[in-house]
Amino acid sequence: MIDTPREAIVYRRLEAADALIYRQLRLDALRLSPSSFGGLFEEEQAKDVSEFVDAIGRNAIFGAWNGTGDLVGTVGLFARAGVKLLHKGVLFGLFVAPDWRTKGIGRALVQHVIREARPSMEALQLAVATPSTSAVRLYRECGFREYGLERRALKIGGEYVDEYLMELTFDDC
Repeated sequence: MIDTPREAIVYRRLEAADALIYRQLRLDALRLSPSSFGGLFEEEQAKDVSEFVDAIGRNAIFGAWNGTGDLVGTVGLFARAGVKLLHKGVLFGLFVAPDWRTKGIGRALVQHVIREARPSMEALQLAVATPSTSAVRLYRECGFREYGLERRALKIGGEYVDEYLMELTFDDC
């Protein structure tokens, strides 16, 4: 386990130049935690780096960088499409590399998304796999509340994964 002070972590929004390292961390996330994400490792691995550049351009994706310049965590925010849905955003893809967990990085990344969304949105929504108890706890501690359960949200091989649907409304804060 790596014992690094929190102040050694730098948080910033990803840029197009970060696409290759973002791709690698995303693949690590899908390989290590397949039931936590809707993406499939093999499909994402087949994508060209230009698709990750596009994703960075379309969404607000934040990264956590350690003192040696490695990307150790990411989270994203996208705004819903359509005039009637613009008041809501979606937090997606939270992942912290295993050696960097329990250091407050996930919480800090979620807070970056909340700060980004608050000025222009009324609510943030997310879906989280029910077995991901540490992620569910983190989201609850950040103010998200469950508003639904999607049974069989993901199918991995012959196994199903349920997801909690959670929301943080800014008028509640």
